[in-house]
Amino acid sequence: MKNRQKHIQVKTIEGVYPPGEDTWFLSEIIMNFILENSERNSVYVKNGVICEVGIGSGYISILLSLNFPGMTIIGTDISPL
Repeated sequence: MKNRQKHIQVKTIEGVYPPGEDTWFLSEIIMNFILENSERNSVYVKNGVICEVGIGSGYISILLSLNFPGMTIIGTDISPL
């Protein structure tokens, strides 16, 4: 996949799921979906809200907040860490 954003450094502690191949794959799908639909739904891309459930390391939320600063990103996880 061509759009890998591996330059984002995410430090995790024991018990937190670290970013892996599934994270890179899902983040590319989400980024491509938003970019492909941004012209039709520009108000949502500029002012939208995304909720990531099972945030783990936070990689996807960090990536989205860096690329779409107008969006509100909410992340939640069951882990107390």
